[in-house]
This record gives sequence, C-alpha cells and structure tokens, in this order.
Amino acid sequence: MKFKKLPVASHQLPEKFKESFKKILFFLFFVFLFLNIWSKALVWENGGLYSSCRNCFGDWSAHITYITSFVYGENFPPQLPILSGHRFSYPFLADFLSALFIKLGLSLTASIIFPGFILSLSLVLLLYAFGKNLTRKINVGILTVFLFLFNGGLGFWWFLKDIRKTGIVEILKNLPREYTHLDNIEWINIITSQLLPQRGLLLGLLLSVFIYLSLWRTFDKNPKKHLLLAGFIASFLPLIHFHCFAAACFVAGWLAIYQLISKKGKLKVFKDWLWFFLPILSFGLPQVSYFYAEVFQNQSFLRWQPGWMAEGNVLLFWFKNLGLVLPLAFLGFLKGRKKLKIFSLPFWALFFLANLFVFQPWEWDNMKIFIHWYIVASVLAVIAIVYLLENRKIFYKILGILLFGLSILSGALDVARLMQYKNHKFLFWSDQQFKLAKWIKQNTNPASVFLTAGSHNHFLPALTGRKIVLGYEGWLWTYGLEYDQRKKDIAQIFKTADKTLLGKYNIDYIFIGSDEKRQGANEKSFEENFETILDEGGNKIYKVTQ
Repeated sequence: MKFKKLPVASHQLPEKFKESFKKILFFLFFVFLFLNIWSKALVWENGGLYSSCRNCFGDWSAHITYITSFVYGENFPPQLPILSGHRFSYPFLADFLSALFIKLGLSLTASIIFPGFILSLSLVLLLYAFGKNLTRKINVGILTVFLFLFNGGLGFWWFLKDIRKTGIVEILKNLPREYTHLDNIEWINIITSQLLPQRGLLLGLLLSVFIYLSLWRTFDKNPKKHLLLAGFIASFLPLIHFHCFAAACFVAGWLAIYQLISKKGKLKVFKDWLWFFLPILSFGLPQVSYFYAEVFQNQSFLRWQPGWMAEGNVLLFWFKNLGLVLPLAFLGFLKGRKKLKIFSLPFWALFFLANLFVFQPWEWDNMKIFIHWYIVASVLAVIAIVYLLENRKIFYKILGILLFGLSILSGALDVARLMQYKNHKFLFWSDQQFKLAKWIKQNTNPASVFLTAGSHNHFLPALTGRKIVLGYEGWLWTYGLEYDQRKKDIAQIFKTADKTLLGKYNIDYIFIGSDEKRQGANEKSFEENFETILDEGGNKIYKVTQ
C-alpha cells in the first residue's frame, strides 16, 4: 500500500521557531532589566534605607506615607495624611494595594518592589500586544516597547560631548547626569520619571493600555464585551491615576462620537457605547465628586500656555525633546491603515491640547497627558522604522537601525544610570529614624495627629503612618489644595505654642527635631507648657494637653 505524501512548507517551522525565540529573548531582556532596576530602588544598608532613583527620592516619601497610613494609622475613612482632617484628594489605590501586601506579611520594601516589578512586566506585555494588534506585526509590537520605555530626545548629543572630555570608559562607569533632562529637554525618560517614582501611574498606565487595546478591538470588530470590560476598568481609574481616567474617557468619547456620526444604525451604536460609559457614570464619577470636589473648585491652575515648557522656538523644543520620533510618527501615520489613522486622532488631539493648556498647577505634569499620546506615537514611529528595516536595500536597513538606535539612546543611558547604585544612591531614612518611628508606633495612638516640619522626606509620617498637620507644600500645591492659612497657623504655634491653634487642628503631639528648629520652633515654649515624653538624639516629642 502506498501512502500519499503531504506537502510540507519547510519554511513554516523555522519561521515560527524564530518568532518564538525572538519573543522569549524580548521578554527575558525586560525581566533582567526590571529585576536590576527594582532591586536598586530600595536597598537596606548599614545606616539606613537607600535608593538609586533620584525621582523616587522626591516622590516615594509621600507614597510610603500613604501606605503606612493605611497599615499603622487607622486611616479610614481615608484622610490625606499630610493634611490632617482633609479628605484624601489624591489617587491612593496603588498605595492601598501595597498596604494590603504588608498586612499579608510582606515588608515595606517588598510591598513596593514586588508589585512594581510585576506591573512593569505586565506593561511590557500589554504594550507589545497593543503594537502588534494595531499593525498585525510582531516586530512592531517588540520595537514599540523599546521606543516607548527608552524614550529620549537629543540628550545623547551631550553624552557625546562628555565622552570627548572624559573618555567613553570613564563615562560608562559613572554616567554623570540625566541625558533626558537638560538644557530645556523636559521629556524625561518614562521609566526614571514616571513608572518608578509615580506609583499610581504605573498601574494606571497599564490599565489605560488595556483599555485602548479593548477600544481598538471594538473599533475594529465592534464586540460589546470589550466595551463593557474597558468601561468597568476605567471606572476604577479616578483613585488609581486621575490623568489616566481623563485621557481614557477623552479617547473613548472621541471614538464614540466618530462612530455615531459615521455609522448607520446610530441607535445601536449609542446602545453599544453605553456599555462603556455606564460603569463610569455609575461608579467612576461618584469617586471624582467625593474625593476631588475641592480640587475642581479651585480652577485657577488651568491656564493657556502654548508650547508647554518651550523656551523659544516650539518646533526646536520638540525636536530636542522627542528627537526623530515626532517626524517618524507622522510618516507612520501616513503609511498606516485608514482605521489606524482614525483611531490615532484622539491621541493626537491630546498632544495638541497639552501643547496649548496646562491642566494642573505644575506645568511639567502635562507629561501625564502627553504619555498617552506617546503610546500611539510609538506605534506609528515604529511602523516607519520597520518599513525601512524590511526594505530589501541595505541602505534603508542601515538607516532604520540608525534612526531606531538614536531614538532610544538617551533614554537607555538614563535607565542604565539607575542601575549604577553605588555612584548615585540617596539616603531615605537612617537607622535612628527607624528606631524613633518604632517608638512612636508603640507609644502613641494610631489615630493621633502630630505637628512637624513640612520636610518632603520627614521620617515621622512616612514610617509611623501618623497624620501630620501640614506636610511638604510642593506635593499639596501640585494636588491643587489650599493650605496658606494652615501654614500661617503652624508658624504661630512654633513661636508661641498657642493652645487655641493646637486645638483647632486637634494636635496630639509635637515633634521637634532639626527640621523643626530650622523652621523656627521655640522649644522653650513647649517645655513650659507640655510634657516631654521623648528626648533622644536631639529629637523631642511633647504631648499636648489642653
């Protein structure tokens, strides 16, 4: 008996093997990268707790304060720990998640590093899926992740200057500065400026990419289940990251209006999009109303500011900040499918709006809007790069490699700098401060209110979870909150130990250390009026009695 031979496509197995191998290497690269980055974000050494992340040093004191307020401070219903008695008008769910991990037995450092590492890898996979789904190309998905996470403009030019002065070996051993933040380059690398330090943005961006991927699938095929899931996830964003909530709603609203205008069966389209917006209306907006009412009453920070942070020529500013990504994104837009062009329009609208208006007190925070445009802009730019790489002519391949390399070089240098822990570490808190915090947790009521200086890295609120009257003003200002009268009252208390003002803010304890003394605290007044319950290493705590 003879058997008929079936034709076998000899190229199929090797091609599939190549794709699988490529994806495995891609994923292992980011596992290695984020293991290195997160392992150096918080490090215990003799003397205290350190970090290699400069921006984490600026932001994590606040986030750790919010975490410990849930763990040690009986912070429910949620109050803003750095503005005692005030509703928690800052997205706190990412920090609440870390608090849950501590309750389950993890250490403070593990509760931050473990979810950060997992969420970072999850973002990598979703960015890959987003780029691949929009273009149906694996290579676009892979390169999109690199272009997005290693963003950086023309800062590499200063790197080349530094090499000429010092030599490449010495520079690479100890990168002397951030190459995505100098000379009016404000588009700081996303990993160093946002994914690590801004804990809510990491989770918020991850969910935003998932929402955009769901909206693309809806836009491409129109299954209602994707809209319902996307809307349900978006309804949690107000307490995770408000800018992500606003951007996701803007993009969805734009696409909904487009489909209502362009499609037949408008009633069906309207009913379909209700699946997205009903969870937001019923669950998302009540969160906004409850937690952010005071912020939205103060709209003085919303202002017209064309060119964002440009000093001089706007086009030159964006060329310095984005390098070749912006022209490549325009080329990719022209080459993309019609559906992709239409889908990208609300993201381009976000880019232009954030170039015209500042939406919060600190103008740099418009980056939290720009980053959503950059998700799609990365895909579009990679379309143009892949077009060159897939060209048969060697010249175009080399050009594609060169353009891609220059587009990620500055960002890659800044990310590499994060891993040079010994050269760039910062002390968060000393062993002595941890001992003081332990004493306070053991000897004061978890719900008690302390008067302290407003130092951004004050150990007391961060390590004890206790509420303080007025924390770091830089944070409160960026949140859009009023605190001027409270600031004046605190200055008066430090001078005179005014009991009326102490009662006004329900203050239970007064902490006096080096920061408080620099702020003008009059120790003699406190010694005369209140009991000293701790006197150690130049630090004192007074118990307030009315």
